[in-house]
Amino acid sequence: LFYKNQSFKADEKIKDWKLLKSSKKGYPFSVIKRNNTETSLTFYMYSFEKNHAMLMKNFGSSVAEGNTGLVVSPNLLYTAYVAKDASLHLISNETLKDIKIPLQSKVYRIQSWSPDSKRILYSTITEEIKTRTSQYGMGMSNYSEMNNVVFSKTHKNGFHVFNIDNGTDTWLSPINYAEDTTANSIVFVTNSTILTRGGYQDDVLVTFDTDTFKANYAISNEAFGYGAGQFDVTPDGKKWTYTLSRNPTNDGNIIYSDFGKKEGITVASGGLAQIQWPKLSPNGEKLAYEDRDKGIQVYDTKTKGTKSINAGGFPKMWMDNNNLISEVFEDSVSGWVPTVTNVRTKVSKEL
Repeated sequence: LFYKNQSFKADEKIKDWKLLKSSKKGYPFSVIKRNNTETSLTFYMYSFEKNHAMLMKNFGSSVAEGNTGLVVSPNLLYTAYVAKDASLHLISNETLKDIKIPLQSKVYRIQSWSPDSKRILYSTITEEIKTRTSQYGMGMSNYSEMNNVVFSKTHKNGFHVFNIDNGTDTWLSPINYAEDTTANSIVFVTNSTILTRGGYQDDVLVTFDTDTFKANYAISNEAFGYGAGQFDVTPDGKKWTYTLSRNPTNDGNIIYSDFGKKEGITVASGGLAQIQWPKLSPNGEKLAYEDRDKGIQVYDTKTKGTKSINAGGFPKMWMDNNNLISEVFEDSVSGWVPTVTNVRTKVSKEL
């Protein structure tokens, strides 16, 4: 299916856009600091070159609470976040310089980065009659307060892709919140293609090319339903893993298969939320996931064997094909502390 002859302006570009310098890898994280009178969130950037964490001064007051926090690019050179004024921001992991991306207001969530770290997929807050009504409650008596409610003429509901190389923002108008059954059902598959949902009950998985606006409804002839989520795809778009609850609210399974296929190898099974957060290495040969009873497990897609790497928490991302970044909550700092583990040697280092 090809959406064409759009009457709207899909692309907007920042005039004289210049990408922040960043050639050294970093990883952002936060800790909670408390005293007798107040609680504050303090942010750090771990520099892999300097081998220590740098304080991001006066940064905590800028980040919106309750959203996706700091989202690092796959190449570990940039970090994106949603500010308290609901704007999208980009940080250089090398210089810690922060720049506001001013094209869209009311940014809600950062969905994911493209595999090549050049595009950010994000969503904006839905501004429509129905959602505004829900903010005032279900009772008719509340509607008397809704007099002269003003809507923006220019706000673009739904999903956007921002290209950090050329400063262009593309409004993905055919994709809306009705298709976002689960937050991480909408993710990048390749550098220009994303995975989303469609069909009458949002049970059909669809790929959508953000450059050509072509949608492919034929990637699978199976209904996935609400029990499928947490999708992760290899950078070449050939393999994927995801969590599948065949009996929603009761069981959890991690599936590894060719992209688009519902059933393949069941890597692990357990109770709901016991087995989750699968992450594939860049070459697709290793699959890390959280097992709340056993800690992080790594499945070898070639040998079909599984081993524990003696790391707690849950997997966040792969630095390369052997080194996995995970995060574990530590009471001493009231925050999620990142750890890098070499899955071959099982040697871990807290950042």
